[in-house]
Amino acid sequence: MAEGARFELAQAVRPTAQQAAALPIRSTLPDPRLRATSTDPFAEAVALWIGLHGLAHQRLVSPRLPWPPGIEDRVILPLTHLVEQ
Repeated sequence: MAEGARFELAQAVRPTAQQAAALPIRSTLPDPRLRATSTDPFAEAVALWIGLHGLAHQRLVSPRLPWPPGIEDRVILPLTHLVEQ
């Protein structure tokens, strides 16, 4: 895919400000019962970013794999370094 085509595709799928405002945000708000235990937020953010992309990539390239229930929580929650207060 040509670089220009990739840029056009990215623009085509990016929501407008109005569309983004209408998206549900409940799942992105932090749970008040949780607290962070990380001592290096940048390193933890990079690890979470890599983990999320790895999970998304593997699901895309391995559609026939019988993914176990709750795999997202098994990957994401440990990478967030959040614990219940």
